[in-house]
Amino acid sequence: MNLATDLERADAVLSSSNLNFEESDTIEEIMLAFMRQGEIEFQSQELGLRVTPFPIVQFMIARTHQRLMSRGGVYARGLLADHERIPARRVRVLDPCVGTGRFYLGILRFIYNATLNGNPEREPIARNAILRAIGTPQEPGRIFAFDIQPACVVFTTFQLELLLGDLGIQDAQIRPQIYTTDAIEGWQGGAVGQGWLSDLEGDELIAHLQNPNRQ
Repeated sequence: MNLATDLERADAVLSSSNLNFEESDTIEEIMLAFMRQGEIEFQSQELGLRVTPFPIVQFMIARTHQRLMSRGGVYARGLLADHERIPARRVRVLDPCVGTGRFYLGILRFIYNATLNGNPEREPIARNAILRAIGTPQEPGRIFAFDIQPACVVFTTFQLELLLGDLGIQDAQIRPQIYTTDAIEGWQGGAVGQGWLSDLEGDELIAHLQNPNRQ
């Protein structure tokens, strides 16, 4: 990482943009502008850093939830299936090209909101559901996010912190399953993190969610 170059790129992005810092999507816009500024160095064009529109993200998450429920059995609760004592009854989801984190964060927000179901008294249950989905030192997470670009991994992790803050979950210890690795060409054991592969070995990834334009 060339810190001087990265700082120069960030300065160029911020000074040349007309971003409104009161808009909710500004942070993501800065990230995309940052990547465009250094597109040749980051190879983001070839590696597919093209965000999926939010309505499509929401549709695909909802559709996946419905399809899982239609299978019945251990999948009857859709994306909410997370048995505390039987790992085989946990629905595990992978976003293989996380980008700015729209699918990864969207799934987590869906799990929280669907568990809450508009009832404030269920907040402790919803809190536990999202933390188990993310992963904690005591419980491996079940929602995974990969990207070949370290900047996307760092940004998604940062966005996760913002999401938890928005939900009022600021005091929890988490172990997110967000890794730098190449999920398209195949895993080579190169993901960042200690013991990451043990969380995946021997378990089926039930659903893959990603940009529908990705071939």
